[in-house]
Amino acid sequence: MPADVIELTFHTTTHYAPGGTVWVRVPALSHSQWHPFSIASSPLHTPGLVTIYVKCLGNWTTGLYHYIQECKRKRFPPLMYLDGGSAFTASRTTMVPSAYRHVLFIAGGIGVTVLMGQITHALYTTPHKTVWLVWHVRQSEMLLQFHDWLRDLEALASMNGSRLYIRLHVTRDPLAIFNVSDHHKGIVPCFDVHAKPVEATPQANLSFARRTWMALLAFVCSGGLLTLALYGNALQTAQGNYWPLQRFVACCAVVGGCAVAYFVVSAASSVLPSQQLPVDMTTLPPKPATDTVLFLLKYNVQTIRVDWTVLLNEIQQQIALDDMVGVFVSGPKPLIRDVDDNIQGRPTFHVRHHHFLI
Repeated sequence: MPADVIELTFHTTTHYAPGGTVWVRVPALSHSQWHPFSIASSPLHTPGLVTIYVKCLGNWTTGLYHYIQECKRKRFPPLMYLDGGSAFTASRTTMVPSAYRHVLFIAGGIGVTVLMGQITHALYTTPHKTVWLVWHVRQSEMLLQFHDWLRDLEALASMNGSRLYIRLHVTRDPLAIFNVSDHHKGIVPCFDVHAKPVEATPQANLSFARRTWMALLAFVCSGGLLTLALYGNALQTAQGNYWPLQRFVACCAVVGGCAVAYFVVSAASSVLPSQQLPVDMTTLPPKPATDTVLFLLKYNVQTIRVDWTVLLNEIQQQIALDDMVGVFVSGPKPLIRDVDDNIQGRPTFHVRHHHFLI
């Protein structure tokens, strides 16, 4: 885990939208705190898996790093809970519209994780698209961690006939080595790592369509059972002192109808996508190290910030006069302001920002 970044991959049985947000709770760190993180994967590229990246920026994220290290040392899977990631709510704001034949993605630092799934998804769903990726980082170590993802993008673009331009910029020493273990030395917290693997407890949200079907089925089932209990039943003609029993039967009918609707709707999602077997992450071989110098030469990594005027003029020369360019920006506020200032007066570019949840 170089560059102070943690990569976490989870199995999922529900649909999600690339670039959406999931909330994570780690009982070993806190029983009540939920922290939001952007989804960096695409269900088309890694079906049945969802990936997030966590950068050590505070006490909770630093504690998460030490907790993951402790679990790896004791060879037990970490215990975490995820919530959110609904495809219906996220797709409206995070998906790249298919109307854009040309897309410019601009990222700063760890803000690239918001765009990772969107870029991959866009290349999958709309072939023959032109994509520019401009990414600023402080140290080249972060670029090295995402080398596999950059290779996947190049292979995907070559496969579907898209044009992909990657421009990487390191704002500090490109050969600087950043060691997270040295950076966070000191008092390392002790965690009560569970002594045996904990069985997964799925608590994922249903999609909007399934929630609608479940509500409709609950109304029909509960209404039918309630009608049978209240009308044409022997309890109606019995003595009046049987009314507590009748109310009890009515409550059971409502609860039973809802339970039937829930099991009917959830039965379709009870099977894992692609029938993947659980993987023991502790037995996987480590990824091969990437030579820093070769990486910098291959991607022509620049040690200065991008000249926005030159870049935007270059993009305009490559597209038709009536084409539009969708611009998606994710990063610190100075980067967003800089992009906005340089795109003012250029109607060809349509800018969208990603706002981080606090």
